[in-house]
Amino acid sequence: MLSVFSVDNYDIWKFRMEAHLVSIHDEMWEVMENGPIIVTWPNTTLGGDPTQPLSVHVPKPSKEFTSEERKRANLDRVANNILQNSVGDAYLGRIRMCKTTKEIWETLTLMCEGTDKIKENMMFTNIMNEINSLGKEFLKRDVALKILRSLLEKWDIFTVMFQNTKDLSSISSDQLFSELRAHEFDLNRRKSTTMEDP
Repeated sequence: MLSVFSVDNYDIWKFRMEAHLVSIHDEMWEVMENGPIIVTWPNTTLGGDPTQPLSVHVPKPSKEFTSEERKRANLDRVANNILQNSVGDAYLGRIRMCKTTKEIWETLTLMCEGTDKIKENMMFTNIMNEINSLGKEFLKRDVALKILRSLLEKWDIFTVMFQNTKDLSSISSDQLFSELRAHEFDLNRRKSTTMEDP
């Protein structure tokens, strides 16, 4: 049975989901990486001259699909259904507007893995944890402040708000990164929404 998606179990969920989707159909991962499979056929009437076959392919009408082509064309819907059913209600709103499985996967990945800067900060936390295991202890507040201060200027408003509303002495670095990823996801969603609006 597949586990339900959450930010806390993302790595395990991702590993199991990849294996599950690939086990359903060989081309399932292509759908995840490139979007829906579009079944095509040669266009022999391009330019109005059927005697001049061209090597151009156009989408094949679905009524002309073979059984195997229909299965391939439906892979995006199958994967979409699997992902939506594995995402709990708390996260469903974040993927509701996604039109393809690829968009859902990218949204969940961004939400959990973040951008390179957040990944870099997570590496910092891993180093801090290693140092802690050697006997040097850092206060949670100090670690949180170091992470917040290392962020780019575009994070200044979030940093000030976070410092003024959260108890930094009780927040773990994992909780901080979860907050950063959620904020980054919301920023990206708003940016893409404003770009789509005329």
